[in-house]
Amino acid sequence: MVACLFMACDNEKVVTHMPTFRGFSVVNGSAGHSQPQHGDILTITAVQKTQGNRINTTVYSWKLTDSNNKELYSISKSLVYGVDASDPKVLYQVPDSVVGTVTVTFEAEYHFSADLDGFSPAISNDPEYVGSIRTSASSLLGRASGTCTFNVLPKY
Repeated sequence: MVACLFMACDNEKVVTHMPTFRGFSVVNGSAGHSQPQHGDILTITAVQKTQGNRINTTVYSWKLTDSNNKELYSISKSLVYGVDASDPKVLYQVPDSVVGTVTVTFEAEYHFSADLDGFSPAISNDPEYVGSIRTSASSLLGRASGTCTFNVLPKY
Protein backbone atom coordinates (compact mmCIF):
# COMPACT_ATOMS: atom_id res chain seq x y z
CA MET A 1 0.00 0.00 0.00
CA VAL A 2 2.77 2.45 0.90
CA ALA A 3 4.65 1.66 -2.32
CA CYS A 4 1.59 2.65 -4.38
CA LEU A 5 1.42 6.05 -2.71
CA PHE A 6 5.06 6.76 -3.53
CA MET A 7 4.62 5.63 -7.12
CA ALA A 8 1.68 8.00 -7.63
CA CYS A 9 3.86 10.91 -6.54
CA ASP A 10 6.66 9.85 -8.88
CA ASN A 11 4.28 9.87 -11.86
CA GLU A 12 2.99 13.41 -11.27
CA LYS A 13 4.13 15.78 -13.97
CA VAL A 14 5.83 18.94 -12.70
CA VAL A 15 5.00 21.93 -14.92
CA THR A 16 5.62 25.66 -15.14
CA HIS A 17 2.93 28.27 -15.58
CA MET A 18 3.79 31.61 -17.16
CA PRO A 19 2.47 34.79 -15.53
CA THR A 20 -0.19 36.74 -17.39
CA PHE A 21 -0.70 40.51 -17.25
CA ARG A 22 -3.51 43.06 -17.03
CA GLY A 23 -1.49 46.07 -18.24
CA PHE A 24 0.30 48.95 -16.52
CA SER A 25 -0.60 51.28 -13.69
CA VAL A 26 1.11 54.65 -13.37
CA VAL A 27 0.62 56.13 -9.91
CA ASN A 28 1.73 59.63 -9.01
CA GLY A 29 3.06 59.74 -5.46
CA SER A 30 2.80 63.53 -5.27
CA ALA A 31 -0.13 65.04 -3.39
CA GLY A 32 -2.56 67.47 -4.96
CA HIS A 33 -2.53 66.38 -8.59
CA SER A 34 -2.72 63.18 -10.61
CA GLN A 35 -1.18 64.42 -13.89
CA PRO A 36 2.64 63.98 -13.71
CA GLN A 37 4.69 67.18 -13.42
CA HIS A 38 8.38 67.98 -12.96
CA GLY A 39 9.78 66.51 -9.76
CA ASP A 40 6.92 64.05 -9.25
CA ILE A 41 7.81 60.48 -8.28
CA LEU A 42 5.85 57.91 -10.26
CA THR A 43 5.41 54.21 -9.54
CA ILE A 44 5.01 52.32 -12.81
CA THR A 45 3.80 48.74 -12.36
CA ALA A 46 3.32 45.84 -14.78
CA VAL A 47 0.23 44.37 -13.12
CA GLN A 48 -0.02 40.58 -13.20
CA LYS A 49 -3.39 38.94 -13.77
CA THR A 50 -2.07 35.56 -12.65
CA GLN A 51 1.28 34.70 -11.14
CA GLY A 52 3.54 32.10 -12.64
CA ASN A 53 5.11 29.16 -10.85
CA ARG A 54 8.26 27.06 -11.11
CA ILE A 55 10.21 30.01 -12.48
CA ASN A 56 13.85 30.53 -11.57
CA THR A 57 15.91 33.51 -12.68
CA THR A 58 13.89 36.43 -13.98
CA VAL A 59 15.18 39.66 -15.51
CA TYR A 60 13.00 42.78 -15.65
CA SER A 61 14.12 45.69 -17.85
CA TRP A 62 12.55 49.14 -17.98
CA LYS A 63 13.27 52.01 -20.35
CA LEU A 64 11.62 55.42 -20.48
CA THR A 65 11.95 57.67 -23.53
CA ASP A 66 10.64 61.13 -24.40
CA SER A 67 8.66 62.11 -27.50
CA ASN A 68 11.95 62.45 -29.45
CA ASN A 69 12.88 58.86 -28.49
CA LYS A 70 15.65 60.15 -26.21
CA GLU A 71 16.33 57.76 -23.34
CA LEU A 72 15.38 59.31 -20.02
CA TYR A 73 15.93 56.34 -17.72
CA SER A 74 16.69 52.63 -17.88
CA ILE A 75 17.21 49.90 -15.33
CA SER A 76 17.37 46.09 -15.23
CA LYS A 77 16.77 43.89 -12.23
CA SER A 78 17.50 40.18 -11.84
CA LEU A 79 15.67 38.11 -9.23
CA VAL A 80 14.36 34.64 -8.46
CA TYR A 81 10.65 34.70 -9.28
CA GLY A 82 9.90 31.91 -6.81
CA VAL A 83 11.21 34.17 -4.03
CA ASP A 84 9.68 37.45 -5.30
CA ALA A 85 6.64 36.99 -7.54
CA SER A 86 5.28 40.47 -6.86
CA ASP A 87 4.21 42.76 -9.70
CA PRO A 88 7.28 44.22 -11.45
CA LYS A 89 7.59 47.96 -10.78
CA VAL A 90 9.93 50.87 -11.20
CA LEU A 91 10.12 54.28 -9.52
CA TYR A 92 10.77 57.29 -11.74
CA GLN A 93 11.24 60.92 -10.76
CA VAL A 94 10.22 63.26 -13.59
CA PRO A 95 13.13 65.62 -14.39
CA ASP A 96 12.60 69.34 -15.09
CA SER A 97 13.67 68.88 -18.70
CA VAL A 98 10.73 66.60 -19.59
CA VAL A 99 7.41 67.88 -20.95
CA GLY A 100 5.01 65.94 -23.15
CA THR A 101 4.65 62.24 -23.84
CA VAL A 102 6.85 59.68 -22.10
CA THR A 103 6.89 56.09 -23.37
CA VAL A 104 7.56 53.25 -20.94
CA THR A 105 8.99 50.01 -22.35
CA PHE A 106 8.96 46.91 -20.15
CA GLU A 107 10.61 43.56 -20.90
CA ALA A 108 10.77 40.40 -18.79
CA GLU A 109 12.64 37.15 -19.32
CA TYR A 110 11.61 34.10 -17.27
CA HIS A 111 13.77 30.98 -16.99
CA PHE A 112 11.57 27.99 -16.20
CA SER A 113 12.52 25.15 -13.87
CA ALA A 114 10.06 22.71 -15.46
CA ASP A 115 8.32 22.22 -18.81
CA LEU A 116 5.77 24.86 -19.72
CA ASP A 117 2.17 23.67 -19.54
CA GLY A 118 -0.84 24.87 -21.47
CA PHE A 119 0.55 28.24 -22.56
CA SER A 120 -0.97 30.40 -25.27
CA PRO A 121 0.62 33.71 -26.25
CA ALA A 122 -1.51 36.62 -25.07
CA ILE A 123 -1.83 40.40 -25.08
CA SER A 124 -3.24 42.18 -22.05
CA ASN A 125 -6.47 44.04 -22.70
CA ASP A 126 -7.87 45.06 -19.33
CA PRO A 127 -9.58 48.48 -19.75
CA GLU A 128 -8.78 49.42 -16.14
CA TYR A 129 -5.06 49.57 -16.97
CA VAL A 130 -2.99 51.46 -19.54
CA GLY A 131 -0.83 50.11 -22.34
CA SER A 132 -0.49 46.45 -23.21
CA ILE A 133 1.82 43.57 -22.35
CA ARG A 134 2.42 40.64 -24.70
CA THR A 135 3.63 37.23 -23.49
CA SER A 136 5.41 34.50 -25.44
CA ALA A 137 7.30 31.36 -24.47
CA SER A 138 9.24 28.32 -25.55
CA SER A 139 9.69 25.17 -23.48
CA LEU A 140 12.12 26.62 -20.90
CA LEU A 141 12.06 30.39 -21.52
CA GLY A 142 9.25 32.91 -21.31
CA ARG A 143 9.11 36.55 -22.32
CA ALA A 144 6.82 39.48 -21.65
CA SER A 145 7.08 42.88 -23.29
CA GLY A 146 4.88 45.92 -23.34
CA THR A 147 4.55 49.66 -23.55
CA CYS A 148 2.45 52.44 -22.12
CA THR A 149 2.59 56.23 -22.30
CA PHE A 150 1.83 59.12 -20.00
CA ASN A 151 1.96 62.89 -20.40
CA VAL A 152 4.03 65.25 -18.28
CA LEU A 153 2.80 68.79 -17.70
CA PRO A 154 5.11 71.69 -16.87
CA LYS A 155 5.03 72.61 -13.19
CA TYR A 156 3.36 75.93 -12.55
